[in-house]
Amino acid sequence: VILMAIFLFVKINVLVENWPSTSITRGVEFGCFLLFIPFLWMIVRDFMQKSSFILSSKNYIERLNSALVHQSHNEALYMGNEEAASRSVTKQIAEVLNADRASIWLYSKDRTSIVCYKLYIKKTDEYLENIELFEKDFQPYFDALKSSDYISADDAEKHPATSCFTESYLKPLGIKSMLDVPIWHRASCIGV
Repeated sequence: VILMAIFLFVKINVLVENWPSTSITRGVEFGCFLLFIPFLWMIVRDFMQKSSFILSSKNYIERLNSALVHQSHNEALYMGNEEAASRSVTKQIAEVLNADRASIWLYSKDRTSIVCYKLYIKKTDEYLENIELFEKDFQPYFDALKSSDYISADDAEKHPATSCFTESYLKPLGIKSMLDVPIWHRASCIGV
């Protein structure tokens, strides 16, 4: 702002002929211009980054909406074919979120554990199931499931809810982040 003010002050005074156009006034104008270039570059760079972020966010939202529309027409869901529906949902979640894996975990009847109903692994294009995690072994995670709307762990090894998985799950599989969202059925959380 100061550079622009100096530049405009000198330029206006030269234009209205209060001051003569000399090598000093031209030097001040040119110096202000040169010093303004890095600031202008920062503005352009910031604009480009924001534009890129907005574009990638728009593309991401379009992919999510497309996935929702696709799943809303998923015949397996309507026909009660849980096996086919869970395969379709987990695979599409992994693709849309660009995640290595996506899974559906359901609470056991006594709610002391969650059981993997379906786990899709993108790298090998395979499905796993029937893995069980007990609350007694992963207390911070289960406490977070009870008290939070969701768990978003960008750094899963350091997040208070997911750090309990570090040695047994995160490090061996190279998992860096986790996003766990509850599954609601008839006003009750039945899993994640």
